[in-house]
Amino acid sequence: MFHVPQLEPEDPNMFLDHNQPPPPPLIVEGKPEYLIEQIIDLKYNHTQQCCQLSYHVKWVGYPISNNPSDWILATAFDDNTGKMLAKAYHDQRPQKPGPEKLAKDWEHRLN
Repeated sequence: MFHVPQLEPEDPNMFLDHNQPPPPPLIVEGKPEYLIEQIIDLKYNHTQQCCQLSYHVKWVGYPISNNPSDWILATAFDDNTGKMLAKAYHDQRPQKPGPEKLAKDWEHRLN
C-alpha cells in the first residue's frame, strides 16, 4: 500500500534511446486530421496570378521538418483555433508580415 503523496506520474518515455511513435491522426468525418502545435515561420508564394501566404507548422507529436506538407496556406487558418494560432504567431513576431500586408502589397501591384 502507498500513500498518495509518494506516488509520481509515470515518465511516458522510459527508454532514452527509444523514440515514441507519433500519435495517430484524429478521424473527422471519415478523414484523418492532424493537430498543429504551433506556427514556426511564414513565406509568400509569388505567382503571376496571385500571391499566397503560407505558414510553416509544427505538428503535435512530430519533429519539425521542412516537408511540403508542413507548409499550410493561411486561408486554412479561418476557424477560431487557426485564427488564434496565427494571431499568437504574429503577436510574438510583429516584424513578420501578415495577411493584411499581403493584401495591401497585392492591391498596390494591381493599381
